[in-house]
Amino acid sequence: MAKNESFPLTLSSTQNSEAGTHYARTTTGDQQVPALKNVPLRSPKAEIISKDLVTSGFRYVGPVIVYSFMQAAGMTVDHLLHCYRYGDCVDLAERPWRHF
Repeated sequence: MAKNESFPLTLSSTQNSEAGTHYARTTTGDQQVPALKNVPLRSPKAEIISKDLVTSGFRYVGPVIVYSFMQAAGMTVDHLLHCYRYGDCVDLAERPWRHF
């Protein structure tokens, strides 16, 4: 069994929804990216979250992995300015989270 598989139960039983909402509320939000070469691989917030997860015992959760999750979850918007989805993604990111 992989080490990370045993942690979701522990994390969800102790902190439940507080884990995601704390980071979601403190996200910088919109990063206006003019070109593909300017899309970051990590962010200071991803490094903080990564360190918190490693301290909690998780493995293989470096800042690049965490930043990818943040992109997928809508915690950060770094679509290119000329992307046809840019406006929609910014609007979705500015709404209050109702997932938790």
